[in-house]
Amino acid sequence: MEKLTSKQQAEVGKMSTERLRTKLAKAGYDEETAATADRTVLQNMFAEYLIAPPEMVTAAAGGATNGGMTEEELDLRLQELELKKKAEERKEEEMELRKKAEEREREYQQREEVKKLRKKAEKRAEKQREEEMELQKKAEERAEKER
Repeated sequence: MEKLTSKQQAEVGKMSTERLRTKLAKAGYDEETAATADRTVLQNMFAEYLIAPPEMVTAAAGGATNGGMTEEELDLRLQELELKKKAEERKEEEMELRKKAEEREREYQQREEVKKLRKKAEKRAEKQREEEMELQKKAEERAEKER
């Protein structure tokens, strides 16, 4: 316990005996040993665990390790977490691709709308030119008649 910081010592000192047993069991210590040990021994065991948590503490029940899981179970859990992470990354990539596709579609629609508006403007300009030419032709015809 002396190797712990004063804060850690206070935390361990405040823990109930049952909580110490539970934490040690979750850390992979033998539950029977924890169940029969007195409070001082439990505090020292937990202090040792906090100072240098063992990578693998073999429990009495069937080779269970840290957190009550075997090494194979830990590997499977890590693989599962990696797969979930990759799936999330894929979802994010897909969402980004969808956003880009939607943006391209909007841009395309805007370009098409501009093309339509230009065509309309060109038709109106052409019609106006034709009307002006017609008016000029009529004016010339009137002027010729008046001569």
